[in-house]
Amino acid sequence: MDRYQVSYHSPPSEGSIYVELFMLSEFVIIFIVSVSIPCILLYIRSKKDNERHEKYKNMSQEAMEWHIEKEIRAEKKKKKARKSTKSSTKSNSKQKTTTTLTKTSTTSATNEAHASCISSIRPPGLTSGEPSDTLLSNRFK
Repeated sequence: MDRYQVSYHSPPSEGSIYVELFMLSEFVIIFIVSVSIPCILLYIRSKKDNERHEKYKNMSQEAMEWHIEKEIRAEKKKKKARKSTKSSTKSNSKQKTTTTLTKTSTTSATNEAHASCISSIRPPGLTSGEPSDTLLSNRFK
C-alpha cells in the first residue's frame, strides 16, 4: 500500500487543509481530507466576493467598489437589526414576567384589603363568628 500526504499550511487566521492519499491498488484510492473551520469561512467569504464581482462586472472599478461596499454595509445593518430584535425580545419577556408578578402581588394585596374592609363592616343580623360571605350567600338563596 502506497501512502502520499499533501498539506497546505497558511497563516492561522486562514486555517489549513490536509489531504492524505492511500493507494490500495491501481484502482482503489482513498482520500482523507481535513479542512479547518477558518479555511471554510475564508472559502465562503471569497465565494461571496466572487459573486459580487460577477454581479457588478459591467461597471467601472470605482462604481463596482462602491456597490460592493454598499451591499456589505446593508448586510451588517441586517445582522445588527436581528441581534437587537433578539435582545429586545428577551428584555420584553423579562418585563412581562416582572409585570405579571407585580400585578399578582397587587391583586393579592387588594384582595386582603377588601377582606379586611368586609370583615370590619358587618350587615345587621351577622354574628361575630360567622363569615360575611356565608351570610350573604344564605340571604340570596
